[in-house]
This record gives sequence, structure tokens and C-alpha cells, in this order.
Amino acid sequence: MPLLLYPLLSMTLQRFLFSARAAGDLVYRIAVIGETEANLLRALIDDPLSQPPEVLLQANDSQLAQFELVAHESLTPEQVLAEKLV
Repeated sequence: MPLLLYPLLSMTLQRFLFSARAAGDLVYRIAVIGETEANLLRALIDDPLSQPPEVLLQANDSQLAQFELVAHESLTPEQVLAEKLV
């Protein structure tokens, strides 16, 4: 779990840096196993404590990168990537 969690936390903490330089429709897709994991990860990403400080938001025109969670009950994230479902 930590091998997956740390990169996701890093993306969440730094998402405002990428969005300021990227097109407005850039979305990061994250494959997870099942709705339970998707709900947990969405709660972590949307948590107010994971938001950047107001000063950084203003410097980036309040634009944050967007995350789309793809949950498949019967496929592993590796299978989802192999089958190009994300």
C-alpha cells in the first residue's frame, strides 16, 4: 500500500504546480480496485487539508489539477492499464 500511497499523495500535494502550466482539460486518471478504494482515495484528494495554501492558489489562478478515479471490481489496476481502459 505505501508504494501506491506516496506517489498519489505527492500528486495531490503538487497538483496545483502542474495545472498552472497545463491545458485546462488535463485530467489524471487513477485506476483502483472497487468503489471502496475509489471512495477512500476521493476523500483523501478532496480533503481540505490536502489543498495548497491560499497564497499558492492565487499564484496559480486557483487552478487545480483534476483527478478521475476509475474503479473496476473484477480487474486489477495493471489489467486496466494493459487493456487501455484509462
